[in-house]
Amino acid sequence: MLVAKIAFALTASAVVAGTYVCHQGFVRVDQDDFQGNHVHVWIPAVIVPVAMRVVPKRELQEAAAQAAPWLPALRAFTKGLEKYPTVELVDVRDSSDHISIRTQDGTLLISADRPGKRVRVTCPLGLLQSVSETLAANAPGI
Repeated sequence: MLVAKIAFALTASAVVAGTYVCHQGFVRVDQDDFQGNHVHVWIPAVIVPVAMRVVPKRELQEAAAQAAPWLPALRAFTKGLEKYPTVELVDVRDSSDHISIRTQDGTLLISADRPGKRVRVTCPLGLLQSVSETLAANAPGI
């Protein structure tokens, strides 16, 4: 009976953790070329803020100092997009290339297509807010 209770507790914990990770979303980077090369990277978004907490303070301050000129714009951008969960930001086409930046259901979607290559990047907007707030807290003068 004790083993069953332990197994149930472990299973329930795994289900709750998995649900939380899926709810927070994923950062996805997919790169395909039509010569057979494919790179697909999925990172749970919940890992990024945790990883930023273990980065040495000096390194985080250096990164924040480099990003400081763009942090106010990034923070305003992510705050503003809360009001527009689905919006087309950029859609540029020419004879052979297509670049699109949009949001859909709280996720930033970036796609770039050119003959023979395709790149897709997705990132939850909440993650962008979290990263910009962490960097701003560590940037001098912001």
